[in-house]
Amino acid sequence: MAGDATGLENIRICGALWGLTRRQIEAGLDDVTQFTELGDFLKCRCDLLTRVCNCDLPFAIATLREPDILLLDEVIGVGDASFYQKAFDRLLNLVRKSGFLFVASPTHTASSNNCGNKAIWLHNGSLIAYGDVAAVLGRI
Repeated sequence: MAGDATGLENIRICGALWGLTRRQIEAGLDDVTQFTELGDFLKCRCDLLTRVCNCDLPFAIATLREPDILLLDEVIGVGDASFYQKAFDRLLNLVRKSGFLFVASPTHTASSNNCGNKAIWLHNGSLIAYGDVAAVLGRI
């Protein structure tokens, strides 16, 4: 995120970098505005909106895309309880739309809540276990 750009400019910049069409980007503006509850504050420079630019806005922008494969690395480990729940709900919606979800997480809760049917336990780059989520998490 560019701190000297407005929220709206950051949405458009990220969308363009990801190869989204102008129509997709403009359609995403309402979605990001609603999720972040920023309204006209999206017209402000991001460096003036510290909390939002560190949590809500980047997450909302990152979740504009609907990928076939979703790779997450502790994506919602920041923010307050209200943001966490809102972000988790948004994340689950993305998971339902994608075909595959890979989650890297140091906590069992985040992994078991997001995983469908398989889990991989890696330690220092070595495969320790692979299989049913409950079985793999039970070994950790």
